[in-house]
Amino acid sequence: MLIDPQNSPEAQRLGENLARVRARIRAAALNSGRSVDQITLVAASKGQPVAQIAAALALGLMDFGESYVQDALPKMAALVAPPLPVKVTLSRPDAPVPHMVFMSV
Repeated sequence: MLIDPQNSPEAQRLGENLARVRARIRAAALNSGRSVDQITLVAASKGQPVAQIAAALALGLMDFGESYVQDALPKMAALVAPPLPVKVTLSRPDAPVPHMVFMSV
């Protein structure tokens, strides 16, 4: 990766926020009678720098949302060296220009 994301103050803040979000997901799953495993947390990486996405990856986030493929591709290339299998799912594959791209590492 480009940086050592675990050591930055931003990564620490991201980790704290992620812990709160995951706790809310667990509570919502419990309240609805669903398993946490049935829920996918998709991080909105639109407009985020590669370093911030790298920090999210280091914290275990594996699914990211981008609005446009042309924005996602350079980020994917910067983050996966050596290349890892990356699954790209278009939320509207029938649309002429996809409005959301999901990247799963």
